[in-house]
Amino acid sequence: MTLLLSGGIVSVILLAFGALATLLFLKRWLSLRLAGVNIDDLLNGITNLLNRNAADEALAQCDATGGPASKIIHAAITHRADAPDALREAMESAGHHEATRLERRLALLLSLAQTAPLLGLLGTLWGFFETLLVINANAQAAIAQSADLTAGVARALGATACGLVVAMLCHLFYNTLIVRVDRLILDMERAASHMFILFTKNAGGK
Repeated sequence: MTLLLSGGIVSVILLAFGALATLLFLKRWLSLRLAGVNIDDLLNGITNLLNRNAADEALAQCDATGGPASKIIHAAITHRADAPDALREAMESAGHHEATRLERRLALLLSLAQTAPLLGLLGTLWGFFETLLVINANAQAAIAQSADLTAGVARALGATACGLVVAMLCHLFYNTLIVRVDRLILDMERAASHMFILFTKNAGGK
């Protein structure tokens, strides 16, 4: 922590980036965790209700379950009497909306991950520039100014270390959330495929 804080104002800004990234991660991780459902149980339950012509109960179950997969199923049930192309379009529209919600603020987290090392590099250059100024101003007495030289180098190294730590943390948060989002999108695709086959098969049977 002493090394991270030795970067001066740049380190303070980078630590603020890290705190913001941590807050974003915790909020999005909790939201994505709550959005997950057992897709097999959900599809089996909805299918059984639809086979009993209990579409209203199926819609109510989707509302009660929540999550992006349930929204896809809800859209499919609502448009079950439409033509196959219209049914597919309705589910794709719902899927696009839910995917956008799932990926909300991930761009900000990625931006923090990309900006942190650049800001750390800026702090490094700043620290070395201060060191060169001290050397230039005291060319004949550099040893006497060793404390100032050490402070400049410490700021440079501190900014570098802080930038790298925050960047690694942000990338870890981002990749963790992306894995969770991808799983939810796969559940949405499974739900859409299942409902499309179910309704088109029933329509063909009629």
